[in-house]
Amino acid sequence: MALSQFGYLLIPSSFERSRTRFEGAEQIVPPEINLLFRTDLLYLPSISRYVLTMNGSRFMVLPPEEAVQAKLAKPFENSAPAYDPPYHFGKKFEKVLIIGPAGGKNVLSALAFGASSIVGVDINPAVFHFLKDQRPDLISNMYLDPRVETVRM
Repeated sequence: MALSQFGYLLIPSSFERSRTRFEGAEQIVPPEINLLFRTDLLYLPSISRYVLTMNGSRFMVLPPEEAVQAKLAKPFENSAPAYDPPYHFGKKFEKVLIIGPAGGKNVLSALAFGASSIVGVDINPAVFHFLKDQRPDLISNMYLDPRVETVRM
């Protein structure tokens, strides 16, 4: 069957393709489906975290409130190996461009290390639809910070 009852092309998500990994997962909002992506915002009780999945292949655990606050208070003590290395060389970056910010961990690093202007560009419009427009509280309102500009492109 190529079309769902709503007329959308069926794109199975991680939730649907690997049900056992997502046992007990709760769909927070209906999935966003566009020409390139199916995006799901889920809560996984097994790890007590919110996750964003795209096309069943990309899976992001959203940083919980306590992790965001700890990072903002003490960025060097709460270092993220994947996102923080540029900030460990003693140079403060005033302006930061992030391609594919998705769940916001790289935005959090830029904020924590004092960037005054951050532009996040994501190809998937659902990222900002979910995490800026619908449920910004899930990432401590990072995308609503006046230093952060989001671009859907």
